[in-house]
Amino acid sequence: MVDKTIKVANFEHISGLSNKLGHLKYSLDLRFVALTFVRMRTFVRQLGGGTFVSSEASTLDHCCNTSSSTVGVENKIFTLVEPSSEIVSYKIYSIFVDNLLIGALVIDADSDLPLQLSNFISHIQYLLMKSRYEFQLKRKEIDLKYKLLEVESLIDIVETLNQASELNREVYDEVLFSITSVLNASKGMILLKDSDVGVFSLVSSFNIEDRDVSKRVITDKRGTLKQLRENGVGMILTDFDKAPFIPPVVKNALICPLSDHYGLVGCVILLDKESRYGYVNFTTRDLRLCESLSGKISLVHNNFSLISSLDSTNKLVESIMSSVTTSIIKVNKFGEIEYINQSTERLFGFNQSEIKDQHIAVVFENNTNLIEICGQVEKHPQKLFLEDISISDALGRLHQVNLTVVPVINETEDLDGFVFSIEDLSDLNKIKSTFKKYVSENIVDEVLRNDTSLELGGAQQKVCVLFCDIRGFTAMSERMAPNQVVYLLNHYFESMIDVVFRYGGTLDKIIGDELMVLYGVPKASKDDIDNAINTAFGMFDALKEFNKKFSSEGYPRLEVGIGINYGAVVCGNIGSRRQMNFTVIGDEVNLASRLCSNASPGELLISKSVFERTRMQSHFRARSALKVKGKKKEVEVWMSAI
Repeated sequence: MVDKTIKVANFEHISGLSNKLGHLKYSLDLRFVALTFVRMRTFVRQLGGGTFVSSEASTLDHCCNTSSSTVGVENKIFTLVEPSSEIVSYKIYSIFVDNLLIGALVIDADSDLPLQLSNFISHIQYLLMKSRYEFQLKRKEIDLKYKLLEVESLIDIVETLNQASELNREVYDEVLFSITSVLNASKGMILLKDSDVGVFSLVSSFNIEDRDVSKRVITDKRGTLKQLRENGVGMILTDFDKAPFIPPVVKNALICPLSDHYGLVGCVILLDKESRYGYVNFTTRDLRLCESLSGKISLVHNNFSLISSLDSTNKLVESIMSSVTTSIIKVNKFGEIEYINQSTERLFGFNQSEIKDQHIAVVFENNTNLIEICGQVEKHPQKLFLEDISISDALGRLHQVNLTVVPVINETEDLDGFVFSIEDLSDLNKIKSTFKKYVSENIVDEVLRNDTSLELGGAQQKVCVLFCDIRGFTAMSERMAPNQVVYLLNHYFESMIDVVFRYGGTLDKIIGDELMVLYGVPKASKDDIDNAINTAFGMFDALKEFNKKFSSEGYPRLEVGIGINYGAVVCGNIGSRRQMNFTVIGDEVNLASRLCSNASPGELLISKSVFERTRMQSHFRARSALKVKGKKKEVEVWMSAI
């Protein structure tokens, strides 16, 4: 058997180990001794190409690749079968470090294990353990240096980002320079996505000219950016065909995502990692560090986006609050005013800078009702609505308002303040009053109460219709000056319309000297017919007083005829969306007009449908039937008997 000594693989730095192994052989007079830290095939090959065979049917490979729970020596006898069929026996002693089998000592089987050999194995184990710990310590030191580098880089980038008032190209350039420096990248760039069009563009570059970047439209619908969007993690690039935005001269690259709550918003790309030996490939450690740095950029980018969105929202809210006519006052839980809009400033006569952070009791000292309302809501946190109450402004002027107080409840369900919503009724009442001068009060109230009343269209409804007409007014007006006619008519209508509204009538229209009045619209009641009759009698009485006054001024006496009918008509808004008229149309309306035309001066004519439904039948007597236009049969008519 040829004497062979196996070199200590990967442990040549352990001083004097081979010499010690040789000294052990000669001092113990061993025919063969070998120490190995390599795998069994290499070991067997170096021993001469034979095969180790154990009487226990175990292989050497099994022995040297099976860990033991016991740190120490494992003694097994194996047989080496040489090509010449010469059989030589050996003893194998396993060497463990931290319960891991890392090598073996082999001697001839005939030799016993003296104390020197045991000490030698223990010494080897000590040296190997020491070497292993030294190696691990160096690895830890390298890891620590890398971590320190990572932390320092993060600090630099954080400082750059925190000092930025906005994320512009200058800031991105500085951040990109820091990343490329720490990762030894010779080139780099940052792409950002335009959220409106979904296209990525170059916002920062290092050692890359803009012209070197592909001018093709860059999206995340395909290729590397699609993969980046779907996976959400960085990657070391190997297929540049899927990344057309990378210059063709690049040898290696890595890419990391910039993301927000909605997904991919950009990416950091590093190119051509350099070392003292030239270009090298990026490692997974490089990728991890780049992901950490890009994650910080993503966070800051997201914060700036949120701030920008919040600013836009605040501006929108402020614009809305400035445009609304309702006065808004925000009061915190301590009773201090936090916000008022422009309508509040106009209503009360002060500006926000004057009263901000002041207590509501001081600002509204003349409006004790507001202070009391705050106390009520504080005791019972619920929405409160007060209609048509009086408040005074800074000059002591009274305003009629509708007041709504809404409590503000925080996330812990505690009261966090109040919001006052004040609707000034002054303008509304002015508009309403002006409107009623042109349209019947009933219609105005209904329109303001119900928006659907402004829709075009009509429906069939039973209505009582009254017509009142001045007799011989055309001939009379020809003998008067125009201003006298207008003067007389205005005072006449004022007297008549007062009576109409007294009995709940709806003034439909004034046609020359004729009045058309409705009962039962917009709301019907059981007294509509009697109200119409009382209106007619009231008109006669009012006309007597009118004639007394104006006859003394030299004006001619006026006489009227009145007709009333009841029946189904079409009721609703007639006209267009730009201008409409609330009225009634139908045959029953025409009959009321015909009755009025046939009434003598000072006479009231009513139809059969009216007579049958009134409780005032004793005030009427039947007269001869009338032949009226549009009716084939004569119409039964009753006339006033008073």
